Amino acid sequence: TVQDLVVVKASAATIAQDGLTVVVRERGSVWPATCKSPCDDISVCGILNNGAELKRDDEGKEKWTGSPTEVAIMRASCEVQGGPKSAKEFKQKPENQTLFEIPFNSENKWMLTVHGQAGSGKAF
Repeated sequence: TVQDLVVVKASAATIAQDGLTVVVRERGSVWPATCKSPCDDISVCGILNNGAELKRDDEGKEKWTGSPTEVAIMRASCEVQGGPKSAKEFKQKPENQTLFEIPFNSENKWMLTVHGQAGSGKAF
């Protein structure tokens, strides 16, 4: 199965000049170096701004839980970051602590999370 991803060619600030590029990759293959930075940025957001979780069932088998959309975003983001353990690792870093959250609202169709280390003065 082929996976497609559209990323900015240079930076979000120059998207009007530089445009977008489509990355095509076979499932299981390594992400091309040409999209490493944009994919990293997108995947970190996909992990931190997400309620999906990887849990073990009674038989010890790993299973993603959450809405189908969040599971799909989390799985793709974890794949970019090197596997399912990456979600837990990212969320446990002090600099990625959730400082503020507005949960998804179907009427407004958006949500917000603010992450950073409490008292550091830095957040994203």
